[in-house]
Amino acid sequence: MPSIPINPGFILIITGILSIFMKNNRQRLILSMAGLVSSLFILLGLPEAERLLTFVFLDLEIILLEVDAISRNIAYVFVAFGASAFIYSYKFCERKEFLLINLYLGFSFMILFVGDFISFFVAWELITLSAFFLIYDINDALRQNIAQYYILMHVFGGLNLLWGIILHVTEAGSIILAVPERGLIFFLISIAVKIAFVGVHTWLPRTYANIPLHISVILSAFTSKIGVYGLYRLIEVDNILIAYFGVFNAILGVIFAIIHSDIRRILSYSIVSQIGYMIVGFGIGSELGIAGGGFHIINHILYKGLHFMMAGTIIYSVGHDNLKDLGGLWKKLPLTFVTGLIASLSIAGIPFSNGYLSKTMIKHGTDNRIIYYGMIIAGIGTALTFIKVIYFGFIREGKNPVMKKRPLLSMRLSMVFLAGIMTIIAFLPEQMESLYNISTGINYFSGYEIWTALQPNLIALALFPVLKNAIAPQPEHPIKPDFYTNFTHFFLEFDKKVSVIHTGDVVRYVTWVLFALVFLLVNFYITSWF
Repeated sequence: MPSIPINPGFILIITGILSIFMKNNRQRLILSMAGLVSSLFILLGLPEAERLLTFVFLDLEIILLEVDAISRNIAYVFVAFGASAFIYSYKFCERKEFLLINLYLGFSFMILFVGDFISFFVAWELITLSAFFLIYDINDALRQNIAQYYILMHVFGGLNLLWGIILHVTEAGSIILAVPERGLIFFLISIAVKIAFVGVHTWLPRTYANIPLHISVILSAFTSKIGVYGLYRLIEVDNILIAYFGVFNAILGVIFAIIHSDIRRILSYSIVSQIGYMIVGFGIGSELGIAGGGFHIINHILYKGLHFMMAGTIIYSVGHDNLKDLGGLWKKLPLTFVTGLIASLSIAGIPFSNGYLSKTMIKHGTDNRIIYYGMIIAGIGTALTFIKVIYFGFIREGKNPVMKKRPLLSMRLSMVFLAGIMTIIAFLPEQMESLYNISTGINYFSGYEIWTALQPNLIALALFPVLKNAIAPQPEHPIKPDFYTNFTHFFLEFDKKVSVIHTGDVVRYVTWVLFALVFLLVNFYITSWF
């Protein structure tokens, strides 16, 4: 198939703009799907090569298209999940949301293939901006609050990325995307925010658990995975410290997940945990670890997207997703139960699931026993978490939640589509390895590998009766101010007081400018050591 030298993200940006002129959601859906199909055909024709589309701007080489195995494979799953998400959500979407979703997807595609820091930064920030407008609702005070929190966190991360880029380009004299030669700490902070690393993860559960169900489905698959891709592109792999941080994230994230009761909160904290596996894969730095980390991004997009579809279907049908008042849904929502179970088996790494393949690759990629057993502990916690979800949500008797609506056909088709893709991947390990140009030699279906993968899940199954009362669902508390909220209020109050002295006097403004320049100069010399 001949190569078409265009970044696939541009197609979705164009379809998003054109969707404004469509008469109804069906036409917008068709247009959006056509954009995804066109992007797929472009992807299939792109060779793995450097600098397929470049131009010079102000003596700077802008690289809008370069392809490697990781970026291409992530883009493939972006297409698959984007298609299923559009089908799932199109009946809920407003006109502006089609525009914003296409832009969000387009910039997410775009960042996978750019090769310079300017393009990378622009796409990084436009992903944030389009997500902000998807979250924000002028008629909903809660969503306004969530959107403001979201964008403040991500703008903070973006500013760190920008400062890191300035430091690096000053040192290296080039804007070509590469491991930074200076300002590493700022790149790490920016990536940490985007991937929801523990400590700066608070935007993720606050957002995904409190926005409309179709928006949470869309956002769940992309933002944090773009952060992991940024880690892959910008941070030097084969860094054992990064791998340790990944294990820390995986364990702490699953602890947060298991103590919650709203399904979407559980899923949000589970994202934090699963991101840890991807960090471990890239931190290990071996060929197998990197491929496993990239493969886990793909698998996570699929099963986590399916989980959010499951949660959205429950909310649509019952009116809420708190496990405390759920139970017996396997009879009322059998298809949702089956597809949700497939996603849960996959995230737990059960043999013959797609999640099992990538987790096995990551574990084989390291000989560090601390990292290995850390992943085992995280795996036990993950299995316990989703035993809790399946048991209290679907299997437990005694609860009889009222069915307000039957799931839409579009919702059911989307869940079946994703479950089908996951099942196919689960039985094609050699083909998945070939996408990363490696051959691991792992016999995924041997008795040894199957038994090794089953052990954490069997431990979790044995622990569940003992811990059932301790982790039983409880009423969830509403969103409360946290450290970042309080800091923002302090900053805004400080800004108001500073603004009072801005009287229009030119001398004062010149003084502020000189002060800012001195501050930046001092900051530059201090941060040049990092």
